Amino acid sequence: MNSQPDFSLLLETARPRLSGHGERLLSGAGSGHSEWLIRQALDHGTAGFLCHHMSALGAASGDMAVACQAYLEACAASFASGLGELRELLDKLEAAGVDVMPIKGPGFACRVYAHPGLRRFRDLDLLIRPAHRDAALAVLAALGYRGDLEDLPPSRLRDYHDYNGQDILFAPGRIPIEPHWALVPRTFCAGIDVDALFARAVEFEAPGLGRVRGLSPEDTLLVAAVHGSKEEWSRLVWLSDIAAIFAAWPTLDARLALERATACGCRRMLLLAVLLAQRLVGADVPIHLVDQALADPAIPGLVAHIERGLPFSQGETRDVFRLTRFRWCVRERVADRIRYGLRTLLTPRVPHFRILPLPDRLAFLYPVARIVIDAVILPAWRIWKRIKRVDYP
Repeated sequence: MNSQPDFSLLLETARPRLSGHGERLLSGAGSGHSEWLIRQALDHGTAGFLCHHMSALGAASGDMAVACQAYLEACAASFASGLGELRELLDKLEAAGVDVMPIKGPGFACRVYAHPGLRRFRDLDLLIRPAHRDAALAVLAALGYRGDLEDLPPSRLRDYHDYNGQDILFAPGRIPIEPHWALVPRTFCAGIDVDALFARAVEFEAPGLGRVRGLSPEDTLLVAAVHGSKEEWSRLVWLSDIAAIFAAWPTLDARLALERATACGCRRMLLLAVLLAQRLVGADVPIHLVDQALADPAIPGLVAHIERGLPFSQGETRDVFRLTRFRWCVRERVADRIRYGLRTLLTPRVPHFRILPLPDRLAFLYPVARIVIDAVILPAWRIWKRIKRVDYP
């Protein structure tokens, strides 16, 4: 990270609590630095923390101070609105007999951040017990939420829900929602048992939200670690979340979290998250987890990969359905690697359903059809498009 001195300042300001070193760096940053920081922090989801730190230190002046204050007010308004909508959704779903609990978003921020309104969110994430998926989607449809895939035949929409593990739904004038019945797509091959998460759920209470069920602290850490690895840690805010989890729950049973991660093939993902959070955002993590992370021969290379790429990622998330070396190496079990590779390459997805709308009786051909589409049809189409763009004399 030494070749990116500016990014090291962003790392300091991504901490929920600014260190003394970070205070000195931020206080000495000029206005040009501040503008760069805010652009980067917006990309990485940490702008709320940055504006809070700048305002608390008096490090912003003039238009920059006004912009920081306006952003913090927008954060507070968005957070309050999110809590209200989340409470309404939980009430409607629970009244219909759907097992549901919030993950990520404002519900998560309430539990782990001292200033939860600083943790921005794009949508409301709800974890649904898998057996209640159809009932939950029916309730949400009755509330006016719609997805972008209603043009698909019902059987293909079910296929999409099966491999994707979630959907994103929209309603006019409301925050988008993401109901999840799996924590990651089936192609990613992380064996987290959602029913077991519900069995271990705990209750918590938050102002504006009331009493709600949520993931246990150990499961919260596991889910955050797996999510970060799925997205290849391309946004800094996910490391801020890991730091906040350990700060909020100093008695978190790290050994139990590691046991659960090991059982579902996500041990390396959890250890990687811990080491990254310690190195990049100063998380106070259990030393025995750091020791085990350093003892894993694959983790130093994964850390180096993230450290090289993070300053240039601009917070852009990676396509989770793309086969990558990082996602291959971040899992410790050979069988999981093979399943990840095969499922990523062979699982038909929405683009394949649209290019080749097979009848249900021939749906078993989709894996073969995907190979033909990806290896022959799409490359030929791209070549044809390039030829058509040539301006012949």
